[in-house]
Amino acid sequence: MDHQISPIEEVTSEDIRLAWQEGKNVPLWARLRLVADHFGVSPAEVVASGCGKGVARLCGDWRDLLLSLQRNRLLDLAVGQGNSVMRVTTMLDTLSVLNEKIWLEENACGMTVDARRIQSGFAALEHDHSGQRDVFYFFDLQGEPVLIIYASAGNQRLYHSLLPGFIHPVQKSSQKIVLSIKKAFVSEELPLDLDHLKLQWAILRDWKDIPGLIHHYGISYDMVLHRLGQPLARRVPPGSLRLLLEVGDDHMLPFWFCLRGAGSTLSWEGDVTVKSTSACRINVDGNGLQMDLDEGEIDHAWLVELPGSKLPPLVEFFGARGRHLLSLSIHPRSERQNQRTWREILEALASSEWF
Repeated sequence: MDHQISPIEEVTSEDIRLAWQEGKNVPLWARLRLVADHFGVSPAEVVASGCGKGVARLCGDWRDLLLSLQRNRLLDLAVGQGNSVMRVTTMLDTLSVLNEKIWLEENACGMTVDARRIQSGFAALEHDHSGQRDVFYFFDLQGEPVLIIYASAGNQRLYHSLLPGFIHPVQKSSQKIVLSIKKAFVSEELPLDLDHLKLQWAILRDWKDIPGLIHHYGISYDMVLHRLGQPLARRVPPGSLRLLLEVGDDHMLPFWFCLRGAGSTLSWEGDVTVKSTSACRINVDGNGLQMDLDEGEIDHAWLVELPGSKLPPLVEFFGARGRHLLSLSIHPRSERQNQRTWREILEALASSEWF
């Protein structure tokens, strides 16, 4: 990011709040990361610094709060990972709860949120490059964003009608977080019934079934793909993202994206316009979609097949230490010609014909 904040020697909540307020011309997610990185704090601590001064700390059952948004008009949902963020404009009419999971399937958009991961929530009247709007923030124990909800234009002052039942009695401007314990990289020699893994993989019918399988084996998604190996999982160059988007755009392929946050996923499918804003940043726009991707965070990528499904191949992008960043494919119900074109593009990619 090109924006700068003047350095200071001792950091207070007021210092953080002022820096947060000064960057109103910067998109909200980028500003959140910029201020957090500058002061060496979590994004939750950045937002908490404004409590009592335009920010309200929330409490209660997060499922009830999210379900209460169903009766409102269009909202923007944002899920991010590192410096990349996906923002989708949608209705919440089909929002549902199953145990601790919150689900949304609305036209081109899909979302899941694990309510157990939400440890703090805030509501604020924010000003950014797109104007003034109400924003709800939900963070995990480490202070990382689980989900951000923006009230769309024409739906202002949303929180005045919703918040009375969710306002925290103590509006302190500090936020306690638990530092993340980095897990050591799991050795590829870890005992594992590979035949059983491949058998279970072969019967998967949908992309959304993958997390359950990963959880069952207790290892990372990156390690699962590493152990599966060819032909189910093939390594492709880490610089594949920009090329796939540009070539797919040239062929007018309808894309499918899924970005995972801290305890949440957000997916979208449809036609897009791809724009490069810098050497490492890619903007993707669609009908109700805004996505800003940091290509520099990609460490490696896998080309993944689900042979038991009728779905097109998937490309999975990972950051350092196997952190999953983004899933990319084409619309799962694309025409046969589109699916053939997508496979041809991926085969050329896997053979490194373009690198």
